[in-house]
Amino acid sequence: MVQASTECREGMPAQPFRSPAHGGAVTQYRVTIRFGAPRQQYHIMDLTANSLREAMRMATEDFPEAALDSADLVEIRRQTQPDERE
Repeated sequence: MVQASTECREGMPAQPFRSPAHGGAVTQYRVTIRFGAPRQQYHIMDLTANSLREAMRMATEDFPEAALDSADLVEIRRQTQPDERE
């Protein structure tokens, strides 16, 4: 099951989990979109996907209307547990 959320959960990294439907590991990604001028705004989406490619597709499908004309940065990061970070 793939889910998308636009909620920002600061300080709570997502945990990869086993997907019964796909039989493999599913990963959490955080998408940050910077847009707006002269004052920049940020839109954050937390996505659960089977691959980075799938997360990118989900991000384009849920791209906010307000950012279409003025977005200048889109970042997609895999969420990791604190003990997995270097």
